[in-house]
Amino acid sequence: MSDASLPSLPSSPAEDAFEQLKGLIKRYGRPAAGYQPIIGLAHYPDFDVLSIGYSGREMMVFDGFRSDDIEMRVFQHYTQVNVLVTFAPTRPDEPRRRPIGYLGNLDDVE
Repeated sequence: MSDASLPSLPSSPAEDAFEQLKGLIKRYGRPAAGYQPIIGLAHYPDFDVLSIGYSGREMMVFDGFRSDDIEMRVFQHYTQVNVLVTFAPTRPDEPRRRPIGYLGNLDDVE
């Protein structure tokens, strides 16, 4: 029996939200020359998101840093996620921000 004949497992709402958010950010997050995207959460305006993942069927997970350089991990129900994408001018005296990381299912990471 080939794998093509097996039914696919339903994805979780958190996985669906993760995939949709990833696609939206990749499409929208292409800045004009001289700018770089900064991803944040609308409920945490001083939190810069560096990576996005999900856990279980309903939780989205955001890793990053607060404006005072404190590392944070935010767990949020997929129905409550509000992402803010802004574009900041790049300056020659500052290093360019690394691209957002898409971690996928954090339950698979040990």
